[in-house]
Amino acid sequence: MQNDILVMKVKNKITKDIKKIEDLIEAQLAVQKYRECPLYQDVIDTQLFGISKELELAVEVGFVDKEYSKEVLENLENKLNSIYLDLEKRKLN
Repeated sequence: MQNDILVMKVKNKITKDIKKIEDLIEAQLAVQKYRECPLYQDVIDTQLFGISKELELAVEVGFVDKEYSKEVLENLENKLNSIYLDLEKRKLN
């Protein structure tokens, strides 16, 4: 019973952290000047690193499966890559 509560708390924390990163990415997409701000990009990169470590630990202790972890990280990285690709296109034009 206590283990189930712990698993639920970990999953809730991961979900909140994922939402926070998605909100940062959406904010960067929405505001033109943030798209080109290296500091903002570094913050997002740092957040991605942090969530990857959270997921790594959660997988290691068996709270989430590896496939879920991989899917979450790929989704976040794809969103972030779309920003970087957009930046590169703008620089070329």
